[in-house]
Amino acid sequence: MKALFKEGARETGVASLSHMLFIFDCRDHFLAVEEAGASLPVNADFIPILNDYLTPLAKQLFPEHDLHILLIADRKSLEGVLSSAAAFSHIEVELTFPNGVAENSLEELKRARIQKLKLSGSPGVDGKISNELPSFMLDLIKGGIKFGRTKLSYFTKAEHGGGAREVYDSDTMPLKFEKRRNAADTDASFVQRCVEDLRLAIGEIISPLPGSSDKG
Repeated sequence: MKALFKEGARETGVASLSHMLFIFDCRDHFLAVEEAGASLPVNADFIPILNDYLTPLAKQLFPEHDLHILLIADRKSLEGVLSSAAAFSHIEVELTFPNGVAENSLEELKRARIQKLKLSGSPGVDGKISNELPSFMLDLIKGGIKFGRTKLSYFTKAEHGGGAREVYDSDTMPLKFEKRRNAADTDASFVQRCVEDLRLAIGEIISPLPGSSDKG
């Protein structure tokens, strides 16, 4: 039995076979995967699996391009962090810029032909970064949930736990949406409705987060 992924220190093999629906948006290059009873491995394991399958195809079909597989995170989870944070103790953002149009500071960096960017923010002697972050940093933090990864260590406001230290990681907060097949649906019509919902859900990430410089 071939091991597909590792969970903790032990290897896990295939114990049962599940059929999962994959939907790929060829226009915007977004991939949605059916959870199939919450049987998907965590992102840290699943992305390497996808890389193993897709890298040979990408090299064969698109030899001039690099393949990057990134998780699209849930926007509302980040909104909750930004609204409940009294201060930050560490900020870490990793971005991989896509083809096409980005937003705000992201577009300026893309025009400078920067493909990958890492941002790390640490506090001074008092151990806290103000929650009044500059607009460009909020743009990058927001960009991480769509084009990479955002990790935040922060202290909550009094009404949200009174100074407790929390950690947010966009890689553990995947974007999800529910779609039910109608009796009149064909396979093609159901997939098309899923693609439309996927584009709508991802499009909402572009909207301004609290305090962002986004205007549209």
